[in-house]
Amino acid sequence: WQEPTFFAWVLQIMLSEMGNVPVTIETNDKASFYDPVMNWDYAKKSYDYDALRAANEAPQNNCDGVEGPCAHVMSEIWPGQRQVWKDAEQEGLIEPVGNNGRTASYYWYIPKFVAQEDPSLTVSYGLGGEQNRRKLAQRFKRPFSWEQYCQQISSDQCQTPDETALRP
Repeated sequence: WQEPTFFAWVLQIMLSEMGNVPVTIETNDKASFYDPVMNWDYAKKSYDYDALRAANEAPQNNCDGVEGPCAHVMSEIWPGQRQVWKDAEQEGLIEPVGNNGRTASYYWYIPKFVAQEDPSLTVSYGLGGEQNRRKLAQRFKRPFSWEQYCQQISSDQCQTPDETALRP
């Protein structure tokens, strides 16, 4: 996900510029909002509690010179991690987890004509359960890639725009 990285950059700016606290963001390499090349990659681990342990065990909690990942903040933890974060709280590794003001939601998007034809598909209840499997399979079938569409459906292999494959 890119959003946690962007949020980490906001924290980095606030801490660096308002609090005069030097900050690096660690994924696979040390990264920084201020890097002119924007050198960053997705982390190898989703929730790196070992990096938090390394920071807690480092002399004066300073990550300078620590070999391997070292972190003081994990800005996003999803509810599926509840037991892990409870264990980390009991261990004294982290402070009690709190809300940072953001909320997360999952959304389901369908074309308007599909919603008009079958309003039960506009909510997740219309998607779940054995009773809806056949309806979903008939409605959505197997998705096509653009390549499959151009090769199998388009009359001229998408060389000219049609109502589905419109290129600017």
